[in-house]
Amino acid sequence: MEKFNLIKQNHSVVPNYKVDDKEVSFEIYISPKQEVCIIGKLDNNYICWCSITTISDYENNSAIFQYVSNLQTKTISNDYKALGDRYKEVKNWHRMQISKRPYQDQYLYYSPVNSSFFTESKFFGREIYTFYKQESQM
Repeated sequence: MEKFNLIKQNHSVVPNYKVDDKEVSFEIYISPKQEVCIIGKLDNNYICWCSITTISDYENNSAIFQYVSNLQTKTISNDYKALGDRYKEVKNWHRMQISKRPYQDQYLYYSPVNSSFFTESKFFGREIYTFYKQESQM
């Protein structure tokens, strides 16, 4: 999976506070041309994952979710360094946030697309596609 990660060693940053124990949330950007940027966020300042795939790359998008949600060792960076020249372009795409929330005495990932909780990676891939369909109808 690391081949998809745009964060390379020269993009890493040293945080000025502890982020090792932060829970990963996902910020997903989708372009009109069906490109998908998945960012694994540690908080508002730092990320541990950044990849660009396509809507139709359902298997890899699902696998990325599985990989990043179980990631132990994180290379820490920020959006600007990871995206480089594409930073402004990507930040203007449609945006969706998936993060953990409490649900029945546990924390599960929550998708605003269908207002649902999940843990399975295949659900993540479907949510990206559903979000794109909803946004393209607006």
